[in-house]
Amino acid sequence: MIRHLALLVALASPLTAAAAPPTVARVSPRGAERGKPVEVVIAGTNLTPQTRLVLPFKAEQTMVPDAKSNPAQARIRLTVDAAVPVGIYPARVATEDGLAPLFLFCIDHFPAINEVEDNSSFDKAQKVDVPVVVNGECAGGDIDCFRFNAKQGQRLVVETEAARLGSGIVPQLRLTDSKNRFLAADDSQSLRGDCRIVFTAPADGDYVVEISDTRYRGAAPPFYRLKIADYDIVEEIFPLGGRRGDTVAFTLRGGSLANPVEVRRPLDDAQTTGTAFLALDGVGKPGALPALLAVGDLPERAWTKTDGKDPKALDILPPLTINGRLEAKGDIDRFQFPVAAGQRYRLRVQAESLGSNLDGVLRVSDQAGKQLALVDDVDVPAVVPGQPPTKAADPVVDLTVPAGVTLLKVELFDQRHRGGLNFVYRLSVEAVVPDFELRLPATEVNVPRGGSSILFIPVIRQGFTGSIQLAIPDLPPGVTATGGDVPANGTSGILTLSAAAGATLAAPVLLRVEGKATSDGKELRRVAEQKLVLGKEVNPSTSVLSLPNFALALTGAEPFAVQGPAMLDVVRGYATPLPITLTRTPEAMALPIEVTASLPQLTPPGQPLPATIFALTPGSAAANILTITLTLTPGPQVPEGKTALVVQGKTKIANVDRLAVGPLVAINVLRPYRIEIQAGDVILTPGQTITLKGKIVRQAVFKEAVALKLDGLPAGVTLAAPLAPIAPTAADFQIELKVDPKYAVPMANLSLGSTTTIGGVAHPQPPVVIAAKLK
Repeated sequence: MIRHLALLVALASPLTAAAAPPTVARVSPRGAERGKPVEVVIAGTNLTPQTRLVLPFKAEQTMVPDAKSNPAQARIRLTVDAAVPVGIYPARVATEDGLAPLFLFCIDHFPAINEVEDNSSFDKAQKVDVPVVVNGECAGGDIDCFRFNAKQGQRLVVETEAARLGSGIVPQLRLTDSKNRFLAADDSQSLRGDCRIVFTAPADGDYVVEISDTRYRGAAPPFYRLKIADYDIVEEIFPLGGRRGDTVAFTLRGGSLANPVEVRRPLDDAQTTGTAFLALDGVGKPGALPALLAVGDLPERAWTKTDGKDPKALDILPPLTINGRLEAKGDIDRFQFPVAAGQRYRLRVQAESLGSNLDGVLRVSDQAGKQLALVDDVDVPAVVPGQPPTKAADPVVDLTVPAGVTLLKVELFDQRHRGGLNFVYRLSVEAVVPDFELRLPATEVNVPRGGSSILFIPVIRQGFTGSIQLAIPDLPPGVTATGGDVPANGTSGILTLSAAAGATLAAPVLLRVEGKATSDGKELRRVAEQKLVLGKEVNPSTSVLSLPNFALALTGAEPFAVQGPAMLDVVRGYATPLPITLTRTPEAMALPIEVTASLPQLTPPGQPLPATIFALTPGSAAANILTITLTLTPGPQVPEGKTALVVQGKTKIANVDRLAVGPLVAINVLRPYRIEIQAGDVILTPGQTITLKGKIVRQAVFKEAVALKLDGLPAGVTLAAPLAPIAPTAADFQIELKVDPKYAVPMANLSLGSTTTIGGVAHPQPPVVIAAKLK
């Protein structure tokens, strides 16, 4: 669904210097009935008569013209092709000036209407005819009520489509009869943040359903889609996923299905995310949204137990994903596999995050039954920066096999000892190897023609400490990427996307960021993923959508551009000129432009750069000035090696701030000097004086004295004389060591430390280890 994007909008018109990408504050409705026209109203800024929707499915769309052009609103008449599967899809708003951020759009099987206020009480409930999907809003403490008629014995499903679309409400439902007598309610948010009531009408007559935020404080955006219809729902899907590239037979049970139904679906071998959707079109009465599945890379095994008894342990051989279910209340599934001391294994359960009722608990014991680990809920790192970690019900544990352990016994059970329908799970067992993940912070990148845009890629390391190279494959003509070096132990990477002044795109394109590294001689390849938080205030494991792509569009040229050198060598402690070239349009020639730079890999985005790390002197280019030189001084704490610098220029046009970003500048941070010791081990001869020779290899700008300190001397070895500082500009040095005649230590490691002072600031250097042996 997400990987294939049939882009429906052509964006080839050149832009004026004042053009800016659109922003979207509201889209209504957030869905459509397939095959039927609907008017989609978009509210935001920078909307133009060429506003279009970028959609991943076949549809026709026509702009509905207003009597007067309104940059704050656009109306599009949309007809979704009748063959498009029911589901939730990513969509974007585009103009000839670029793309707005992604939102989610639902394709339904049933006719839709809009909510009409005031419908805030039982007596004021809005009359609707079923089947229906109501598009409404429920901000703050608002309560919306809808009245519908049903016949005795008629089965209906009442379901919200809100949290799964990214709404700010935490929905709850309440159902009453025509006399306001309570019939049913749901505030569980068990449908990945949404709610559902299934009921059979006890008599002919009217019924009223009430929807509100569960805490009566619905936040923006407060939209919802309330579906009331007769369609089949599925309570259990087994297995909950499969191996990438395989065709998997899924058994659907429970819900409104009279009997189990089997469907076979291929899992795309080219898919880059760990989840997919199982379309339910063609399964019973249509209308249900697709189910979320896991897509794995390990061998798969389905374990079904037909005798209804708690089985003995299943012998397994990792790496393996086991698909199983807890058949009855109190069931415990057991597994065991041989191990050796020192091996590391990761055991991971996927259940609740895929819609299972299982609140899993993992217990791991050795061959004698001694407990090694007991894991229930686990901390989930915040998807949104700045938010605290939360809890997830799917347990994960990394375990190092202790000495003397030859067998691991694994037990999986429900935290409340439940079992039965939809207590299904996936248990993956594999060796822990060094790895990493990449995060994609943006779903769209708008690149100005003749300018650049930045992509900041966070790196989550999982035991892998080496360098990583980021790249964006399949860039369109006229667009280039620079940067992408992530140093060893680095936690982020920087890429800049630049467009030629004459570059054109017939339509926005989907791209991905790939990271490549080498670990133990094996190549690691990972794709950066955007983690979208959907439902609010619910378990993140059930409300996060992973997207492996971002959309790229071109915008009009900024009135000015900035560019630094492609690469710059800097020496710690020394000011280095950073020449910047400015390109101005005629309207920008008379404007002053503030020019600065940042190093996002060393400081989190939005945080100032501490002068103790990098001192940067910004500059101001007066009217007509086309070159300016900044000064960059790395401090003693700056890591040696590669980092990335982003040049920025800022000015005001018509009292509006305009910002231009230049292509990435690769910065190579160098030590002011290094110490080289004469090749070979130091041979300590009892009763002799040993000469240790070395050299200070200086950068050209470094002309300071160097103080030496020798540590690690074993008993019986002393300095023949105190170590004198190495004079400024001097290179060669030697150290005299006196060895006691009775010295008998066979081997020692000496540590030669050094420091210097540059501009009044101490610059200690890493010590050099020298191996010394007894003759």
